[in-house]
Parts: sequence; C-alpha cells; structure tokens
Amino acid sequence: MTDPTLDLVTDHDVLAAYADLPGWDAVQAAGAVPPVSAATVDRAVAAVAADKPVEALDAETAPRRRGHRALVAVGLMAAVTAAALVLPSVLRAPAASAEAASLLTRAADAIHAIDPVAAPTQWWRIVSHETYVTTASEPDKAGAAAPSSAWLISSSRTQYAAVEGRRPSVVVDSGSRVVRLLAGPADAARPVFGDGETWTTGLSPSTVTGSWQQPSPAWLASLPRDPAALRDQLYADTAGHGRSVDGEAFVYVADLLRSGVVPADLRAALYRVLATVPGVEVTSSRATIGDSSGVGLGIFEATDGTRQEIVVDPANGDLIGERYVAIESRDGIPAGTVTGTTTWTRTLVDAVPASVRAAVVNQNCTASADGGVSCEPGAK
Repeated sequence: MTDPTLDLVTDHDVLAAYADLPGWDAVQAAGAVPPVSAATVDRAVAAVAADKPVEALDAETAPRRRGHRALVAVGLMAAVTAAALVLPSVLRAPAASAEAASLLTRAADAIHAIDPVAAPTQWWRIVSHETYVTTASEPDKAGAAAPSSAWLISSSRTQYAAVEGRRPSVVVDSGSRVVRLLAGPADAARPVFGDGETWTTGLSPSTVTGSWQQPSPAWLASLPRDPAALRDQLYADTAGHGRSVDGEAFVYVADLLRSGVVPADLRAALYRVLATVPGVEVTSSRATIGDSSGVGLGIFEATDGTRQEIVVDPANGDLIGERYVAIESRDGIPAGTVTGTTTWTRTLVDAVPASVRAAVVNQNCTASADGGVSCEPGAK
C-alpha cells in the first residue's frame, strides 16, 4: 500500500489494494469513497475484524495531495461506515472454527521434535492398525435375500519403506478378524477372511509419481512448508475431486498423514493449513483410539452421514490417528458409532527381517506416467 506519511489513498487505490476481497464493489456502490490514508483503511479493517465499533476510530487530518481535497472527518466516517457494511462478511468468510484453528495452531507450534537422522541404507518400519465396517447378506434356503448385517473388522499391517525411496517397499498384511456385530440379526453369518500375506509391488517409490495418497521421499521434499503455498497446492490438487471442495482438502491431508512418513516440519505446516479449511471443527474434546486419547477434529460430509476425524494431542503435536463416526443412523448402525479407526507408529530399522523377505510375493506391478499402478499376482 501507499506510504501513509507521504500520500493518500483514493477510492481507486483502495480498489486496487483490496481487489481480491469479495464484496469491495459493494463498498464503492454504497457511495463515493473519499481519499483516506492507507493507515486508516488498515485500521478500519482491523476494527471490523476485532468487532470494535468503527466509530471508535479517530478522524484523520491528512496532508493535501494535488487534485484532491483534504480529508474531513465526516467524509472519512462515511467511507468507513460503508466498508463496515461489507467487510465483516469478508473477514469472517467461512473457515475452520475458532476453537479448531486455535488447537491446530497450538499443535503445530508444539511440534519441536526433530525427525531421527536416517541413513540411506535404513528402512522405515511403519506399523498400522485399522478397523472398518463391512456389510454382508446371504440368501436363505428359499433364495430370498436375508437381512443385511454390518460388522466391525480389525486388521493390521507392517510396511518396510526404504529411507531413500529407491528400493521396493515390503508389506506384511497380518489378516483381518471380526471385532463385533454392529447391525443385523444376532445369528448373522460372520465374514471369513484369509490369513494375510507378505508382498511387494516390485516398484521403488522413486519410480512412481508421488501423490497425497502415495507419497515418495522426493515428493514429500517438494511440498512447500509455507502454509499459504501448501494450501494453494492442496486446493489445486483436489480441484474437481471428492464430495465437496473443503471436505476433499481435509481428506487429502488425512490421506497424507495416514502414510506415517510425514516429516515433522511438514506435519506442522499441514496443521496450519487445516486451521484455514472451512468446516473443520473440534468434534470431541477426548477422542480415544486404542490406548491413546486426544482431541478429535473433523469435517462433516452430509452426503453419507459420516464424519472423518483426525485425533491430535495438542500438547506435543503428536498425531494419534484418525477415525470415522456415524453422524446419522443408517443401515442399522446407530448415530455416534465409531465405524473406522487407524493408528500407526514409525521406527527406523537397519534391514527387512530375513523371515519377511523369505515370505515375500512379488505382485509384478507396473507404473504408468500418471502415477497409476497395475499388478498381477506373482510368485515368491
């Protein structure tokens, strides 16, 4: 903006300076905006943002500029009042709730842990535990459809990911088991699962285009740590996807955090981005996943009656996990039911255990230019 000690700002200058604020046209339409100093405009905006009476601003006497009248108090207040009619909606545009934004900012500030120094030859051992809902129905002896049932299922996996990203990851799926029946007849047939398997795609992360869902070390390093720039990239990458613009932004951040390989500085930046996403709110002051509890933050998607949440410890910025909660009763599952959770831990190891390597099945995968991966079952 123009230096207020040297010059005045005309309505044209104000428009140029605030052209990116929706609603400024209405300020002008409310009446001619007399010349005001940049400092006055900033003070008026700050007053509106802080819910202070605009009338409390001091009238200003400013030096003359060739071709314009000296500013008078009445003209100034007319301009400021016109701005006050519009700017509140601009400054209070939908965003994360104040409570959620404060908590996320506090969590980001608390992340001081330095990621462990990893040698290029080492591996990240990422252990994740997941619960999810599966539905099933079987026809009766007469061939009629039986009532459907919903089961909560538990599974776990261990992934060995090369630190430098140039060796194929190895995944140990430990199989799935039924936790409990969520909805349906008490005698519903329980789902049957296999024993799990140990596999690799045969592709190193460096050969696959990185993404929010499949991050590689190089892709993670390329993401901006500046929250504003990171937010721009997030919204550019989610454009046209998902059930809603802001809901998909939250989903992409959760997808990335779920990978378990997000470095501390990027995790802090992601928290700061989430603090600006409309619709994000504190959903639970004490959300428990497994043996740990934190604060639940989520966004509600009305299309399927489910809220996705991340659970954060604001005291140290630790990400405890994520969960899904039914907000509406559907398919016999009561509102308030936790329908899915994920937790993960990450440690450094020097090698993939020999017993794991001996059990590996190569799925013979190939990567396409757009980052897609297709696989065919292979042999050991």
